[in-house]
Amino acid sequence: MTEPSHHKKTAPLTGQSSSKEKPDRWYSYKGSNEAGNGDAHFARLSERFWSFARNSGFANGEKTLLDVMADLWRARKAITAGALIGLVAASILLALAVPQTRTQMLITPANRLNDSSGAGVDDKNFALLRFIAQRAGVDNSASFAQFENTYNGVSVAKKIMEDKAALAVLKADRQWKIMAAPAAENWSPEKLADYIARRVTINPVGSSSIHAIEYWHPDPALAKLFMNLIHNKTDRLIRQTIQSDAQQRISYLNGKISETIHPEHRRALTDLLLEQERLLMLASIEQPYAATIIEEPFSHYKAQRPNPKLLLPFFMLMGMMAGFLFFTARHFTGKND
Repeated sequence: MTEPSHHKKTAPLTGQSSSKEKPDRWYSYKGSNEAGNGDAHFARLSERFWSFARNSGFANGEKTLLDVMADLWRARKAITAGALIGLVAASILLALAVPQTRTQMLITPANRLNDSSGAGVDDKNFALLRFIAQRAGVDNSASFAQFENTYNGVSVAKKIMEDKAALAVLKADRQWKIMAAPAAENWSPEKLADYIARRVTINPVGSSSIHAIEYWHPDPALAKLFMNLIHNKTDRLIRQTIQSDAQQRISYLNGKISETIHPEHRRALTDLLLEQERLLMLASIEQPYAATIIEEPFSHYKAQRPNPKLLLPFFMLMGMMAGFLFFTARHFTGKND
């Protein structure tokens, strides 16, 4: 009887024939081109893999909870070492973390004398004043919305960088004790605007018009200074923009009035001129124009650091998982034997 043809297979790439009989599953897994003089190390890993699969029960779906517990018990030394490493890593992280303090400030839309509701309904002069007040300039809510969306812009950052106190605030802000404070020349308006956008937030308080500005910093005194600086520079920039626009409109309307002959046209231009002059007057008063501070910056009584009750168990669990995976990898490669 002739020998079955599958016992004498030839490698398709090298053309070498097998000098040793092997089961078909071996050829399908390893590749017939490695038969005969294949990699011995690869062969040992393959046989160890199939042995591990048969013994563990994963190959036929017979893995039980007792088998898992037995695997964990065999890897108890690696798991314990991983837990200790995780505990040490968490302790180092807690020791290097710089405590941060939360500082808040409450603001609300500024009242720019637009409220003339106390005027009598039958008084024609006050009725006219109320009409002009409602028509004049930008509404409070619009100016406050502008404040919310420009406090972290590049234009405000340029104004803030002109104050040397801002650089002291930025220099003292470190997340870790081993971090070096960035030099003053490394800061730019774009970087400062990104810093403010990430670290300073404005959130509404309930359904009211009051908003809370929140900022985390290691030094509460510097945090209060920085928040006041942001408010002052943003509000002043909005006021200066309104002043410049109103002044340009006033100059334009004065020229148009001098050129206009028709009485009705002159009256309409005069009404517009009165609105812009009132707007210029309101923007010239040295008081908050877009946002009013109703609660000065105040800091939390206690500095916050990473919570050890959450950090320590998390790092220990990650270390235990890493230790078990390390033990499994060594067992698979045969280095635990």
